[in-house]
Amino acid sequence: MRIIFLPLSMIFSFCVATIAVAQPDTMIVPGQRIAEIRIGMFLDEVEKAIGQPTRRYENKKNKSQLYYYEPRRFMVELTNGLTPKVLSIRTWSPAYKTEKGVGVNTSVYDVARAYPSSIESGNTLKLDGIVFEIRNKRVHGIVVTGN
Repeated sequence: MRIIFLPLSMIFSFCVATIAVAQPDTMIVPGQRIAEIRIGMFLDEVEKAIGQPTRRYENKKNKSQLYYYEPRRFMVELTNGLTPKVLSIRTWSPAYKTEKGVGVNTSVYDVARAYPSSIESGNTLKLDGIVFEIRNKRVHGIVVTGN
């Protein structure tokens, strides 16, 4: 009778399977996107990516449509017409961040340090393709627009 000794690491490597879990996309890219929603996407692509909105409104001032996605805490503004396209995306969720780590609840000073060329306008800091809405010295909302 033979006894075979195997290193413990070999036994575990045969027994343990690696499970890859996809992380949700939470990136804000100025002038381009918030998560999987991109400027210029058609409405059917938005619905395929994130489903039906919680609420819809007509924005008579800008002649556009506003689609709210409450669980995600963001809003998509679309053109009117037969083939609506994304004009802007707004979020109030701290889950979404820029490559520089700026998101909702970031201090206004940290935004200014991360984006020194931002321009103050009322209660906002603006750059090409992105607006940081400020309330009580913190980012309250982020809007991505086309460049």
